[in-house]
Amino acid sequence: MAECAKLLQSIINSQHEAMMKRSAIITLLNYNATNQPSVIASMDVLQVAIEWYLHTDVLLKNELATIMLKLIVKSDIEFCRRQLLNAHRLQLLLTRSSNVSKTRIAHFFQSVVYFMNRFGNSDIDIQVLQVLMACMMSWDNLQAIDKMATLLSDHCCKQGHAGQLCLVLVLCISRYNSPVQLMTDDDINIVHGMCKLIGKLCQQQPTAINYTVASILSLAMSINVLMAIPDISGDHLRNAVVNYFPTTPSPLLVYTLQYLSVADIKQSVIAIAGHTAPFPDALLSLAAERILDWFYCFISKPANTSNHIIEPGWSACILQFYISMIKSGRDKLIDCVLRNKIDQICTCLRNKQSCSSFLPLVHLILCRHYHSLDIVAKVMNCFPSVMDIFYQDPDLYSSYQKCCQIVHAIFHSIPKYQELLKPIYNYAKYTPKKEELTTVMSEYEIVDTKHLDITNWSLTKKKIGLDNLGNTCYMNSILQVLYMLDGFRQFVIRSTFDKLQPLLKELQRLFVYLRLSQRESICPREFARLSRPEWFREFEQQDSSEFLKYLLSCFEKEEEIHCKGRNFIQHVFQGELINHIRCKKCHNVIRNKEEFLDLMLALTTEIETKTGNIDSIATEATHNNLTATKQSLNNSSNSKIDSEAGNSLQSLLDKFLSEEHLLMDQGNSYSCQQCNENTDAAIIRTLTRLPPCLILSLKRFSYDNMTHKRSKIFHKVHFPNEITLPCYVTNQPITSTNITTDNSQKMEFMKYNLHSAVIHSGLTADGGHYYSLVKMPSDCHDHHIHPISEDTGNQNGWIIFNDTHVRCDINSNALDNIGSDHSYAVAYILFYVQDDFQCNRSYDSNMIYSFYEELLANQDLVREVILDNARYAETTMVNHLSSVARENQSRKTETVTKIKNFGSDDNNDDASSSGNSRDYD
Repeated sequence: MAECAKLLQSIINSQHEAMMKRSAIITLLNYNATNQPSVIASMDVLQVAIEWYLHTDVLLKNELATIMLKLIVKSDIEFCRRQLLNAHRLQLLLTRSSNVSKTRIAHFFQSVVYFMNRFGNSDIDIQVLQVLMACMMSWDNLQAIDKMATLLSDHCCKQGHAGQLCLVLVLCISRYNSPVQLMTDDDINIVHGMCKLIGKLCQQQPTAINYTVASILSLAMSINVLMAIPDISGDHLRNAVVNYFPTTPSPLLVYTLQYLSVADIKQSVIAIAGHTAPFPDALLSLAAERILDWFYCFISKPANTSNHIIEPGWSACILQFYISMIKSGRDKLIDCVLRNKIDQICTCLRNKQSCSSFLPLVHLILCRHYHSLDIVAKVMNCFPSVMDIFYQDPDLYSSYQKCCQIVHAIFHSIPKYQELLKPIYNYAKYTPKKEELTTVMSEYEIVDTKHLDITNWSLTKKKIGLDNLGNTCYMNSILQVLYMLDGFRQFVIRSTFDKLQPLLKELQRLFVYLRLSQRESICPREFARLSRPEWFREFEQQDSSEFLKYLLSCFEKEEEIHCKGRNFIQHVFQGELINHIRCKKCHNVIRNKEEFLDLMLALTTEIETKTGNIDSIATEATHNNLTATKQSLNNSSNSKIDSEAGNSLQSLLDKFLSEEHLLMDQGNSYSCQQCNENTDAAIIRTLTRLPPCLILSLKRFSYDNMTHKRSKIFHKVHFPNEITLPCYVTNQPITSTNITTDNSQKMEFMKYNLHSAVIHSGLTADGGHYYSLVKMPSDCHDHHIHPISEDTGNQNGWIIFNDTHVRCDINSNALDNIGSDHSYAVAYILFYVQDDFQCNRSYDSNMIYSFYEELLANQDLVREVILDNARYAETTMVNHLSSVARENQSRKTETVTKIKNFGSDDNNDDASSSGNSRDYD
């Protein structure tokens, strides 16, 4: 029979047509299966035929099935099973068939397993099951996956691996990315068959439901399933799960819990939610929103899937997940999700299929948001139509009673809603008992917010500090400002850096920690080592402005390694200006281009308004620039301050863009090349390109010729929320050879909004302390520190980053008030940004989704932070328990001491009295 295998191989390698080869192969296989002098040789022949079948377009499935049947029936079934279903042989076959259609491989495996199930009584080896399940995850055909899973289900249950098969089915369903509107009834029926199989597996092996729910919640959080289910056995299946990561899971996942009991789902969610403490709030919020969004896709969708009922399993999963998060301390996170999704929840409540199972979730919302008039009004407006649905169906009368109980409880508990709810109150025909009303409002835990509306609370509430490593406040203040620049932060997190860009790579790691960590502060030790200039001495105070320019220059150099031309750092922070210098002796004008990362603004003791000397530089640029700065000054509504208040930022910009004199008698002469001597000159600057993020550095430190030391300038400056700068735009790039000031340059006014400031506190330039203030986004008010009252309106406050300490100040004038408490604090560096560079004005779920899809591309970093969160949570719990134990021990010791002292005091009293008595006698 070895000769038979060689003959078969020679037929396959021949130059004959495929159909002729097919006839010869079938004849040879039939002869081999009928005569069968050697089982081993027959297997070799069959293996050759299988590989030829997989690599050609000729259909051999039916013929192979017949031949396999003959071979299996006439030979040793156990030997055939070991040969056909051998993990090494299957993996080798898959490796050789990497470019083969997945459908053909699926058909072959189905044939093999089908005949093994039909004629075999022994179980399939566990390694073979793992190889087959890993192979299933690469198939695109749901029908093939369903058939194969059905064939393997009994074997998985016997081997105790029903949970892993459920996980594979969930992952395969999540990969189906067809839009809901394009899904056919056949697609939904296939998915229902797979979900029915999940229900069967969970009934036979109860632990399988944990695999199912954990994989669903992992997909909802956009994390790899291994983070939630680390105990997946088998290298082949484990590797397949590691490499599987759908960025947008399919809404078809809502059907996966259809055939599971509500009680089992709740218990599983509770168990899995208990392990989510290390996960960041943002991932849990993403999961909370997604599981609701997937449900909403099918409730608000076309009719072709509406015939399939999703209830009640998925609604129970949503409700229990929300309740578990609330009990674990993530109550504000869930409150934010409920408020943002209230319209979708109301739509689900009005739907005839989902209204009954969604009523508990609506009840939870009313218990937690009963002080928010807008939410109560939206929910209560749904109740008349919902009560009609319940009242007409006898099976739903208990839900009708629940609705009436909720309406009566809200009506009687909060008098201010009685006028609003009176029509709905009269609509409720069932009158609940007094004890029922008490139970309704206490069924879910209510956090008393003292009539606080949490409209503005969002995921970005918590900010994390940075450890001071020994006079590194100059670095910490800059890092926190850079992190709070949305455009820059998203660029750093979404980019891919290699070993040639160590500083940017470490900055990316630091930003991911600041975004996802649960710690109060992060230690930036490695970043401090990489970013410290050579001339900076460790543990000594340094200049924050100098460090910022050095840091941006390092970023720029690292980015130039892989980005030729103008890179992102240059685009965001770098601007250009032209210096117009005129010699006062020969009147020759020299123009040169200068690139800048920040504008250095000199402080003056009084406001100087340049109105004269317009003819001193006989160029059109001079006149246009002065006109532009004056118009800019007039456009800023906040720039009018009196001389007693000091300088305004707009006046400093006006002075920077106005004429400046270089005088020899003041030791500031100009070397004129045409006169070939030092002369007096006049200089004026025009801005030709402005970056999205404009950095303004105030010259707070000056050199004192008398003391030969740097002294600090404490002049108070007013900082408007908005500034406007003139910019001369030309259609051609500006170089040193084509600098002109003719009419080809168009003047535009660029508007900037105040974003943040770095503050220096201290008496001297060589010491003191740096911290930063960042404008608080409208969705980032910290209610624990300063509750938002009606007096503050919509004005933003500030987030104050002071090393490890982060707090909020709702006073919108906090920056202007710096130094008013005699703390020697002054604003040193200002950051102004254009509108399109910041994207944190309001809560936008689409922005959050895109951000985390970019963020989670760095799976290794996310996994590192999650593991660190787990260690931190464990350490915090251990420290808490130790503290409680020490406190209890201290109380116990104190009690014992008191008892001892009480006894000794009594004895001393007796002794003294008896002594006194003796003396008295």
